Amino acid sequence: MKLTATHQGITFTRSTERAYQFIVVAKRDEALRRSQGYFGRSVEESTKIFDEQKAKGEFDKFNAYGWCSRRDLADKLAQECCKKGLIEIAIVTVNPYL
Repeated sequence: MKLTATHQGITFTRSTERAYQFIVVAKRDEALRRSQGYFGRSVEESTKIFDEQKAKGEFDKFNAYGWCSRRDLADKLAQECCKKGLIEIAIVTVNPYL
């Protein structure tokens, strides 16, 4: 079975036998990532990695953080994403295609 979900023009797909009904998507927080740096790296190295990711648009697009079969699990994952500093978190309903 192929599953798809679309959020703000971005389509997420997954082939699976599981019955996922929701996908949690979010954007990475640019300011938080800049202030935290990258674990185990120097400031210069962290700045270089950050600048490369920003140039690729990593902070402007939504990323999939998990596929869930129940709404309560999707809500829980969205709360965890919030604690990790992700922004613009959304729970999107999945459309199954056989």
